[in-house]
Amino acid sequence: MKEKQTELLQQAISLDTAGHAAKKEDYQKIGNLTEFGKMLNPFGFLKGRQKVYARIISEDHPEIRENIQNEERREGFVVHISLLTEEMLQADYEYFNYEEFANRTDRFLTEEARKNYKPYYYEFTGFVRKSQEREYGMFSERVMDRWFTAWLNSDAVSEEGSYYIEGIVEFSASPFKERSGYFVWDKNCKTVTKEEQKKIDAWKLPDKDDQRLLKKVFLQVFDNARNKFRVKVYNVGQANCIYIRNRKHRIFFDVGIPKDSQNKSMDRKRPEVQRSMSDIQKSRPTMVILSHWDMDHIKGAFLLKDEAFQKYWITPQISSSSKPKKSADMKFAGSAERLAKYLSYNSRLLRVPNDKNGTEICRGRKGILWKGDGVGRKITKNNNYGLLLELDDTGSGKRALFSGDCEYESWPVGLLNKKIEKLIVPHHGSEMKTDKLKNIAPGYGEAIISVGEDGKGYKHPNGDHIQELKNVNYTVKQTLYDKVKNFSI
Repeated sequence: MKEKQTELLQQAISLDTAGHAAKKEDYQKIGNLTEFGKMLNPFGFLKGRQKVYARIISEDHPEIRENIQNEERREGFVVHISLLTEEMLQADYEYFNYEEFANRTDRFLTEEARKNYKPYYYEFTGFVRKSQEREYGMFSERVMDRWFTAWLNSDAVSEEGSYYIEGIVEFSASPFKERSGYFVWDKNCKTVTKEEQKKIDAWKLPDKDDQRLLKKVFLQVFDNARNKFRVKVYNVGQANCIYIRNRKHRIFFDVGIPKDSQNKSMDRKRPEVQRSMSDIQKSRPTMVILSHWDMDHIKGAFLLKDEAFQKYWITPQISSSSKPKKSADMKFAGSAERLAKYLSYNSRLLRVPNDKNGTEICRGRKGILWKGDGVGRKITKNNNYGLLLELDDTGSGKRALFSGDCEYESWPVGLLNKKIEKLIVPHHGSEMKTDKLKNIAPGYGEAIISVGEDGKGYKHPNGDHIQELKNVNYTVKQTLYDKVKNFSI
């Protein structure tokens, strides 16, 4: 059994090293980048060593990574690092400070480029080998959650005092592009200067009370009891994406795809996941609700058409401070923070504040929005402070609940006396306390687990969790193995 687990983990984290010794001419083969994408220079390292700004993402740091057992890390572990090129830093700064640069002749972001600006994804996924753990551990503790200077290179480096991780650089302003490369740092690695941090802080979100508008927007969709919604739980592998629609409205509850790159994700090679990603790219949502800001719940946003960013997005709070003040403020990927800033800058972001934790946010006759209280201990607080969406069929009295990654212990009290016929199981069916399941189980019903091949390295779903669902008479379906049918409510 242990040998099989090790084999699965190795499949999940193995990197296709072919092409690591990239030639300069490989840069010309990237193709299909828009003019805006080329301006951002995401793959400059294929022509030579490229300076980047980087931040290790605390949600993926090996000390808190979900459910990976020590025995399965004998060969090393996967890390996710947010990146910025020098061109990206300047482009973002000028876009979000337009008044300062509008009349300047020396600006980097031209008027034409500004019109083509859209949220983009730029991240590195790498594998820290067992022999590299000591150097990486000392380095990551020093810079955790702070931006610092590093380099990308097409070849491994052998300079004294320099260290590297091999991996994949992935970029998207749609479609996704990726190249193999090396993330390089040295022992004297420094955090960014005050001037550089000032530019990064262009992502900071304004303090704003969105509650009145949020309630109005939510009720326009969910206050008509005659609305019959059709729900599709997409097979997106180890991620979460649900599409809720009727004749007038089309709502995503999470828009995730596997956070690992095409190169190393087993899920993204599966035809059914590729079809789901194609559907996301073609979709025309009228609203997006995010349970929380983890990449496996939002990465599909970078596939969406431009018009999707002009619709309202209802989300939990996202930290935008230079340093997180407490565990509830752990940093997310830079790509997530840029997306949040873009939506806020264009008055499309409606945030649920943290003082609403554990409460009902707004109630319509067809749906109720809830927020987790953060009490659960098995997964991160950012997951357990997430949003949950309840849909009600007033005629039959049946309910569906979309719980994101919020474990049962963190559900608001008001949810725990309701019977849930269609349950989207929290956090890919991971290990968690399940004693409150008996409060919501109707004696029959369907429990759907969104999970993929990539989840096996995390031991998702957890066997005991599945058994507890069955013990309270849920029929359990997994998107990896079962064809989950659309349902109406």
